Amino acid sequence: MDFGTMINNLRRGCLFTHNPQVDWRETYDAHILKADMPGFKEEDVKVQVLDSKTLEIKGERKKEELKEGDTWLFNERPSGDFSRKFKIPSWTDKAKMRAHVQDGVLTVEIPKRYSDKPIVTPIEFS
Repeated sequence: MDFGTMINNLRRGCLFTHNPQVDWRETYDAHILKADMPGFKEEDVKVQVLDSKTLEIKGERKKEELKEGDTWLFNERPSGDFSRKFKIPSWTDKAKMRAHVQDGVLTVEIPKRYSDKPIVTPIEFS
């Protein structure tokens, strides 16, 4: 057995997870996250806020099944579950968050929340 065949056999038995690369930028109105998700559809990805302070992006890339008589020559694309978590600022408007997948890129927009009235916190004298 040559080295390449041995490596491919090892890969078939292992679970390689997808770990999407993410860019996060802040604008005047929002925080914008973009994650590379080639081959994913919106129904393959779940975006949610945990404990009102953590954004979680998770999903699963299913392994392509072989048809009868087929043999893998290369099987390098990762499959399996993935999860990424990000702390989000408290002054964001979580109720107005939006997400979509287009051209293999997941975009999550987290609008900032601005109050019409200034927040005044009285400080007691000791």
